[in-house]
Amino acid sequence: MSQNRYIYWRCAVSFQDMTPIECAIKGIEQASKSYLQDLEAMTEDQILGSVGGGARKPIDFTFETAIINRRVAARVAGTTPPEMPKTEGWIEAPEELRSKEAIIAYFKSASDELVGAAKGLPESEGDKMVGREGHEQPAYDLV
Repeated sequence: MSQNRYIYWRCAVSFQDMTPIECAIKGIEQASKSYLQDLEAMTEDQILGSVGGGARKPIDFTFETAIINRRVAARVAGTTPPEMPKTEGWIEAPEELRSKEAIIAYFKSASDELVGAAKGLPESEGDKMVGREGHEQPAYDLV
């Protein structure tokens, strides 16, 4: 099933009577809520730690997810997205975000930014093409 058909199917089953952009917004809201609940349930040591010492840390994965949410929000809003951090290996959260409280606030604000950008899109523009040159896709797909 193509990605677009899957989105329509998922909306038809889960979020009846919604446009594709409304469905995407609802999906982001639900995913963010669940992700934040998981972070809240973890201890600070679990968020900052790494299973076995070599696995990716939840804090770093959360930081990267937040950056991607901000980049998508910017593309939907038609602004310049923030740069991805330049690094060798995994992206790591900066020192000022290396606490449970700080990373949760950062992730929440990035999710809110994405939802706000999507909600700010007029209904008639839900299928407008957005993204980086040569990789454009409908706004609802990107969200």
